[in-house]
Amino acid sequence: GAILIFMPGMAEISKLVRGITERLRRASGSRRHSIHALHSSLPSAAQSAIFDRPPSGVRKIVVSTNIAETSLTIDDVVYVIDTGKVKETQYDASAMMQELVTTWVSQAGANQRAGRAGRVQPGMCFRVYSKGRFGKMLPQQVPEIQRTPLENLCLQIKSLEFMGSIRGVLADAIEPPEAYAVNHAIKFLQDISALEQEDEDRITALGRLLAMLPLDVVVGKVLLYGALFSCLDPILTVAATLGERSLFFSPFEEREAASAAHAKFLRGKSDLLSVANAYSEWERIQNGSGSAAAKRFCGENYLSANGMRSVRAMKHKLARVLRDMGFGESGADLNRYAGNDRMVAAVLAGGLYPRIVKVKHPDKEYTETTSGVIVKEKYDAKAIRLFSKAEGRVFLHPSSLLFSNDRWEHPFVAYFNKVKTSRIFLRDAMMVSPYALLLFGGKIEVHHEKSHLTVDSWLRLKAPAKVSILFRSLRAELNRLLDLKIAEPHVAIDRAPIVEVIVGLFTNEPSSSV
Repeated sequence: GAILIFMPGMAEISKLVRGITERLRRASGSRRHSIHALHSSLPSAAQSAIFDRPPSGVRKIVVSTNIAETSLTIDDVVYVIDTGKVKETQYDASAMMQELVTTWVSQAGANQRAGRAGRVQPGMCFRVYSKGRFGKMLPQQVPEIQRTPLENLCLQIKSLEFMGSIRGVLADAIEPPEAYAVNHAIKFLQDISALEQEDEDRITALGRLLAMLPLDVVVGKVLLYGALFSCLDPILTVAATLGERSLFFSPFEEREAASAAHAKFLRGKSDLLSVANAYSEWERIQNGSGSAAAKRFCGENYLSANGMRSVRAMKHKLARVLRDMGFGESGADLNRYAGNDRMVAAVLAGGLYPRIVKVKHPDKEYTETTSGVIVKEKYDAKAIRLFSKAEGRVFLHPSSLLFSNDRWEHPFVAYFNKVKTSRIFLRDAMMVSPYALLLFGGKIEVHHEKSHLTVDSWLRLKAPAKVSILFRSLRAELNRLLDLKIAEPHVAIDRAPIVEVIVGLFTNEPSSSV
């Protein structure tokens, strides 16, 4: 029978697989064993291989995360080895950050693991921890309401007005979340204008639209901005991928080849635009040359073929939802600016705000050339630092296509997700232009004596006061237009003069413009 070993995460799985392989090689037993890793980041083809029965005389060994605890059953497993550990996502509401921590599994989870042994025949579970440790484990896993973001739940409560106040409804839950987590969720919804600033229990027109979308509120905001500014198709792609498994995958043994293949899709110093670029190329091949060619394209470039098909299905679903909400029904061209990367990037930044960090390059260095001394424009990527308002220094995740970027033309980076493991890492990151901050960001303050502006009191931009006046006026006009569109979705705004002015601003914005 097969052996199923539970380990906390990918790093521990890889280490154990290498150790088992080496031990069996030295003992001349490698031909009598088939070893498989199993975790959620594996491509589907690799995952499906664990269900195959090995040839006679060969024992299958599967080393897995808790994905094998309840999500699937390997019917020839007879022995389970349980280390008792699991990687669990916890949520720090004050920092709006997910933290992946290694912790003990619950007693219920341990019993689920034991139950994997001998599902269809007698089996045995070996627990690599004591009875005393088992007795100290939590009976059940911490409820999801106490360890995940609450923004979507709060918005749903307010969209169902008869339910009462947000705080009252959540306080009445069987196992209510902490009050500070509710406070931070409400504050965030007010910051993105989904709830009224003066009354946290009044939902705005934007909030009602976001509540209608089957998405994280940030993804929903990105999607609505894409429709409002007529660059919908790439935004649909991004919305369909955010929060899901990445279309890019990197097998542990082929990371360098995978990174080189993924780098070909880099676009606009943005992970998000790069994903949209890869999907667009897959769709072109799929429509032009067929499924077989599209599958080869994915294999050659370390892209998930199943992920691509899922994105296509989700895009159609989201497009239907938008049509049902009235977007596109008036004959407006929702893709008029879809090919304008700068406009798409600005819309993404507007949707992601306030998830922004600052970029700090090293002190200027100078290089002597035959024509004189020039300023060095590129740096070692490791010397460039990113800083968050709440946590201080943060880092791009190694899976980001921007991880080795050695020059940022603008000193701001937006991100979708912030995760704490060995460090605080940013996922799904992109460079943000100053114009996007000024138009879509928080409160603008003018510091006349220092000739600069700040956004939300910490994002500093060199600019005269008249720039502040200009962007405040643009904001006011834009907000009026957006209020009209949100209140009456059938009204077309894609050719409104203010939209064309804003598109022109982003299209012609110079590097380090303010």
